[in-house]
Amino acid sequence: LQCEWETNVQRNTPRRRIRRNFSEKPLAGQAQGMVNVFTILKPDTTSRLLRHFLDASPRWLSTRSGPRRTDYYSWLLPALSESQLILSCVLTIASADLLKYERADPELHHVAVEYYGQAVSGLRTAIDTEMTGNVATD
Repeated sequence: LQCEWETNVQRNTPRRRIRRNFSEKPLAGQAQGMVNVFTILKPDTTSRLLRHFLDASPRWLSTRSGPRRTDYYSWLLPALSESQLILSCVLTIASADLLKYERADPELHHVAVEYYGQAVSGLRTAIDTEMTGNVATD
């Protein structure tokens, strides 16, 4: 039996490159909406969500009419204009509620995920700030 030993010289045959087109591959579930976290949302979408919240939230809170509704609005409207965190939370709730009725709207899905991310991030920052402040005063 004879053995043939290969030489140490490697062959220079070009390898085929595998072409990958990652942009065509869709992401699963709501991950697609999280790809671009810092998008600028359309003002008409934001006003639509705000209108929905202002119309629907009194029904959720049993303040449909009368002085309780007026008191609710007199507290809510200044809070929305003064706090980005409250606005993000309100728009998160409004977009989630609208998604119950308009499941096929991809923009609404994106907006819901966007505001959810802003609200969670803002709440986390506010909680961390308060916890740090409480620890320092003890």
